[in-house]
Amino acid sequence: MYVYVSDKWNIILKTMNRKVGIQNRYREYIVNYSMTDNLIFENWQVVKYENSKQYIEDTNRYHLTKELEHTQRKNKELEKIANTKIRKEMELDVKGEEPDEYHRKLYLLKNMRW
Repeated sequence: MYVYVSDKWNIILKTMNRKVGIQNRYREYIVNYSMTDNLIFENWQVVKYENSKQYIEDTNRYHLTKELEHTQRKNKELEKIANTKIRKEMELDVKGEEPDEYHRKLYLLKNMRW
């Protein structure tokens, strides 16, 4: 398929046949996509919209992944702090055990205020 892109990086025309005389005004790109695909011009090449950086930004996936990474990092830090506190209060140092999910839940139940 032939895709013609203007100087302002807009896709002007998608055709299966090469258009003679239009190459003087627009840049011609040959791609292996179908006519029904949503195409976008990005980083000096024609790509599918679903595979582009613009799609990631439009769906807010970029910000969500950054936020997820930040919360996972924060969770690991808080888990380390909780493990040291549990290790001291439940005397797991003496037993040679590492605190796990069970110990954390047990610690929470003991320290709940009814």
